[in-house]
Amino acid sequence: MTTNDSIEIFAGIDVSKANVDVCVLNAEGQQLWSERVPRQGVALQQLAVRLGPQCCAVLEATGGLEALPAALLETAGIRTVVENPAKMRHYALSHGWLEKTDRLDARVLAEFARERRPRPRRRRDTQQQAVAKLVTRRSQLVGLRATERIRLRGENEAFCRQSIGAVIEALSKLIAACEQQIRQQVEASPQLLARAALLRTAPGVGEWTAYALLAWLPELGECNRGEIAKLAGVAPLVQQSGQWRGQVKIRGGRARVRSALYLASLSTVRRDGYWRDFYLRLLTRGKQKKVGLIAVAHKLLLVLNQMVAHGCPWDSSYSRHGIAA
Repeated sequence: MTTNDSIEIFAGIDVSKANVDVCVLNAEGQQLWSERVPRQGVALQQLAVRLGPQCCAVLEATGGLEALPAALLETAGIRTVVENPAKMRHYALSHGWLEKTDRLDARVLAEFARERRPRPRRRRDTQQQAVAKLVTRRSQLVGLRATERIRLRGENEAFCRQSIGAVIEALSKLIAACEQQIRQQVEASPQLLARAALLRTAPGVGEWTAYALLAWLPELGECNRGEIAKLAGVAPLVQQSGQWRGQVKIRGGRARVRSALYLASLSTVRRDGYWRDFYLRLLTRGKQKKVGLIAVAHKLLLVLNQMVAHGCPWDSSYSRHGIAA
């Protein structure tokens, strides 16, 4: 991985279904070149070679279309960052760029790379990528089955009920097959298997919560308290201006990770012990139930982050004092 000191050029890459628009700047902000290339393997490999390892490239998350370009750039040793499209749009507006075209978007991404020098994303190996895709697919299938079950409760017509039941049965079989594939992929990787076992020692963290964290929060154990909480979307964010004091709320982050942690907190507060006592104290102070559960999820995440960072399995004292460095 290249360091900030070795970076000489900055590339913004706007990805669409058929093409990618590329804008390349030097350290002084001068445009070196700009062009459109097909979003195909050979063309993208040639682009990676042309950019070279002294480049920092920024792309937007584009519904998965950015995966192939980002992977090829990373393989070529280029410092690659995938950013939130909303963040990039706000960055453009802050500089007075009101227009929006593919070519201009590429320039905005290049300017962001040059000005901010963002941290590259964590590169996953082949098995980690496979687990992430399978866990995401399982989540999609579970969501479809839940929708069909809701339809079934309100359906009285015989044929419709039979049709919905058949769909639910088919989805259940697909979910079971997907779960088997996930277990096989995790068991094939000693690192993933060890990390999943470590996470499952914590209260409320079952098999699928552990796999969800492996798939959707690979930065766990590598970030500080504030960073990991914001990534997961459970960080309490202060709202204030002058004499005005707004409510402290969570905002942004990865919704799927937050949902997994929320379910884990829901499970752990049902048991006697520190987490239940902590949750009940919040309710006694007038906090709403969902607020209390998010507070538990936030605190649980911080402990999980330390557990992974230090390789320490769960201990009841961690909930109160954390893990000593």
